[in-house]
Amino acid sequence: MGWIFTHRQKGISHKDFFQNEFDSTKTRIEVLDAATVDGVCYMAVKSHKLGKTFAVVCLTRWVPKDPIFNFGYKDMDESMEPLYYDCPKRILDLLDPLPPLSPEVEEEIARLEEEERKAEEAGDYKRKWDIHFKIAALDPDRRARIWRQKCLKATGGEVAE
Repeated sequence: MGWIFTHRQKGISHKDFFQNEFDSTKTRIEVLDAATVDGVCYMAVKSHKLGKTFAVVCLTRWVPKDPIFNFGYKDMDESMEPLYYDCPKRILDLLDPLPPLSPEVEEEIARLEEEERKAEEAGDYKRKWDIHFKIAALDPDRRARIWRQKCLKATGGEVAE
């Protein structure tokens, strides 16, 4: 949604800052590693509550003229398919693998993607979105899967098919 602005002391790493921001007794989150590329912080985050490790992407901004709210961030997890794909491979390597799709599901998704493309070309956006949600129901990890593939491609890594 929007940005969060807060006070942040200089000299604290993104990893330590976000560990403190994200962790609570309810969420039990651990930032395993963080890397910043062009103001975008990519993190491998382990949820001890959920028992899985996933990516979090934070856009970051310093506001040096504001003594109180001097740092802002916008956080997104990989399931939101953030439009930032420079995630270093070392972060991607820490993420839990996404569950594989059966060949039948992959085939059905490919068929639906073609239908979705045709609906968009025809300007039938209601049909396009109906198909989009059918695809999402077949593969709940679709956005994370797409994001990871685009990151691997951008970093020259091997893209799993």
